[in-house]
Amino acid sequence: MRLIPSFFAVLALGSLRAQMTGSYTVDPSGSGNYTTISAAVADLHTLGVSGPVTINIAPGVYPEQVSFQSIAGASATNTVTLVASTGLASDVEIGPAPNGTHTIDLGGAQRVTLRSLSVLAADKGLIGSNPRYCKVEDCVFIQTFIDPTSTAIQFERAQNTELVGNYISGTERGIILGNISGSQASQNVTIADNTIGCNCEAIRTTAITRQYVQRNTCYLDGGCTSGANAVNVANASGILRITDNKVVADDGQPCLEVQGFVGTSNQRGRIVNNMLVNNAQGTVLSALAAYDCLYIDIYHNSMLVKNTFANVVATFSSGNLRFRGNILKAGDDGYYCYMETPVASFTFNQNLYYAVNGASFSVGANFYSFATWQAAGNDVAGAEADPLFVSDDDLHITNASPAHSMVPLTLGVGYDIEDQSRPQWSFNTMADAGCDESVQIILPLTRSMEAAADGSGQPRSYPNPVVDRLRIDHPHEAPLPFAIFHVDGRTAMSGSLYGDNSIDLSGLGNGNYILHIQGAAPQPFVVQH
Repeated sequence: MRLIPSFFAVLALGSLRAQMTGSYTVDPSGSGNYTTISAAVADLHTLGVSGPVTINIAPGVYPEQVSFQSIAGASATNTVTLVASTGLASDVEIGPAPNGTHTIDLGGAQRVTLRSLSVLAADKGLIGSNPRYCKVEDCVFIQTFIDPTSTAIQFERAQNTELVGNYISGTERGIILGNISGSQASQNVTIADNTIGCNCEAIRTTAITRQYVQRNTCYLDGGCTSGANAVNVANASGILRITDNKVVADDGQPCLEVQGFVGTSNQRGRIVNNMLVNNAQGTVLSALAAYDCLYIDIYHNSMLVKNTFANVVATFSSGNLRFRGNILKAGDDGYYCYMETPVASFTFNQNLYYAVNGASFSVGANFYSFATWQAAGNDVAGAEADPLFVSDDDLHITNASPAHSMVPLTLGVGYDIEDQSRPQWSFNTMADAGCDESVQIILPLTRSMEAAADGSGQPRSYPNPVVDRLRIDHPHEAPLPFAIFHVDGRTAMSGSLYGDNSIDLSGLGNGNYILHIQGAAPQPFVVQH
C-alpha cells in the first residue's frame, strides 16, 4: 500500500512538466537543453507552449528527419521559431533523412518559423500537409540526389504561409504549393525574395486564393527531361500579384505561365516589372504564356526570347488583358504576340517591340506587321525599335534606349524591378517602358571640378578623379537627397548628404559615373581606386 502514493507522486511529477516558453538550445555536444532537433520538437508536441518559444540550434550537422504535429497553445503571440544560433544558415545542416525521403515535415503545424537553416535532402527538403501561419526565411535547401521528384519545398496546402529570402540549389524543382492531389485549396501565400536554381520548375502554385510571387530570382539550367515552366501559376483566384521577378530559362518552356486565372473588372491580376529571358533552343518558345485567363494587367515587363522562331507572348482562350509599357524582343523572328482566338477584348499601348529578323502579331486567323497592327488601332503610342538592353541576359536599358519616357504615369506602377521610383525625377511626367526605370543623361565626362565655389549656386564635387570619398561644396540645412548613376543610366547608389557633405565611394568599381543632387544639374566624375 505504501507503493501507491509513491507511484502517483512520480506520475504527477511527469504530468506537471511546464509548458515551454522562452529560449532553448540544441547542441550535439550536450551543453544545451537537447542534443537533437527531434527531441526539442517532441517536447513541443508533448508539453505545448505558454509563450513564444525560440529553439537556438548550435553549429553542427544533424542527420535527422524532423516531423511536426499540432502544437498546443501556439497562437499569434505564442510562436515557435527554430533558428541557427549564429544566424548563419551555413552553420547548421539538417539531414539528409536516414531513410532518404523528406528531411522536415511541417505537417499541419501552425505558427512555426524556420530561419537561417541549411536543409539537405535526398528527395524533398521540406513538406507539409496543411501548415498554417508558418514562415520559412533565409534558409538554404540543397539536394543531395537528383531524381524527377526531388523538390526543395512542397506543401499540399498552405494557409497564411510565407516563403521569404531562401536559397535553393541543385533540385529538380524548387517550390511547389497547393492542391497537389486534389485537396482543399490554399490561401494567403507569399513567395518572395527567393533565389532558386533548379532543373525544371522554380515555382509552381495551384489553386491558391490570394497569392504574391514577388522579387524572386529563378534560373532553370535546361536539364529538365519532363518539360516544365520556370514559374507556373495555375487556377489562382482573388488577389494575384506576380511582380519584380527575374526568370532565366534554358529549358524549352515559358519563363512564366499563368493558367485559369479569372479576375473581375474590379479585381484584376497584375503581372508587373518582371524580367523574363528564355535562352532555350527549339521552336515556339515564349517568355510569357497565358491560358484561359481573364482580367490581367501586364505592365512594365521586359521579355526576350533569344533563339529561333518564337512567341515572346502567347495567349490561349484569354481576354480582358491589358498590355502596356512592356518591352518585347525576339532574338530571331516569329511573333511578338500570338493570341489564339481571344474570348474578350484586349488592349495594347506604349509597348516597345524589336526582332532581329522581323516579327509580327497573330490574333486568331489574322496576321499583322507592326505597321498594320497600329493601323488597326493597336499600340498607337508604341514603337518598333531596338531597346538597347545592357545585354541579352541583362534587360536593364542603356542610356540611349528608345524605351525612355514612353509610358504615362497612370498604370499604378510607381516603382521598377529594383524598387526605384517611376519616374526617377519629379520633373519627368513619363516613365520608361520595361521593368527598369533608368535616367537618360548625356554629358561630357572630361570637365574637372574644383572645391572653390564659382558663384553659380550649384554644388561642386571634388576631387575628380576620386579615389574613395567624393566631397561636396554645397551648404544646406536639411539632409539633401542624391543619387549616383552608371553612364548607361543604371543606379549605382543613393542616399542623403548631411554632416561632412561627403559620399563614401569605396564600394563602387572604377569607371565613369554621374552624380545627381536634388535641385542641381547632373555632374560627371571618374572613380579610380
